[in-house]
Amino acid sequence: DRLIEELFYSTSRHLCQKKYYEYDNSGIMIHCKYCWIGGEIIYEIWCEYDKDNRKIREDCKNYDLKNNSVTHYYYNKNGRMYLLKDKSDLAGEMSLHRQYDHQGNIIAERHFSKGYEYDSKTVYIYNEAGQKIRTEFYDNKSILTGYLVHEYDSKSRCIFLKKFSEVLKELTESTYNKYGHVISSIYTNYYCDCRGVRVVPYQMDVLEYEYY
Repeated sequence: DRLIEELFYSTSRHLCQKKYYEYDNSGIMIHCKYCWIGGEIIYEIWCEYDKDNRKIREDCKNYDLKNNSVTHYYYNKNGRMYLLKDKSDLAGEMSLHRQYDHQGNIIAERHFSKGYEYDSKTVYIYNEAGQKIRTEFYDNKSILTGYLVHEYDSKSRCIFLKKFSEVLKELTESTYNKYGHVISSIYTNYYCDCRGVRVVPYQMDVLEYEYY
């Protein structure tokens, strides 16, 4: 099954945005279009792949921000992406460097802005089953600025993703169909008051997915 459409609803359950996906004859996603419900395009993405079906280039045109960007992907001898270079009209140049463990899990990513200035670092932690259970975010002074906690069901599907920062916390709850595909995701922002009680100032997006 391939994802062909995503529907974005407001907190009042009104459909407001759509995202469409196109594939080539081999089933690889080559084009993505994100639109307002009236049809006005927000942004488009075009992807290129090498002979091993690895993404090597991504072009993005953001009509809302009037920004164009080009991203190049580089792979090591094991076929894993170890370097990403991006250049955009608004942000300039940036790069991402990945580090893997012996099992092929991503354990760290370093982010550089303007092509060379160290900006931030992301660290990934796994359990014995190889499931990602925690993601940590550090600034350029190696200070922890936030983290994610991943929770799984008995079928090893991620059903809760909890994001923690100094102010707001974010909870993502996902549901699956009988084939194991995500069919909906609910995003909620919250914080805890002085008594430790969870307060939800507003609910964010509800995403629904369709497959064929």
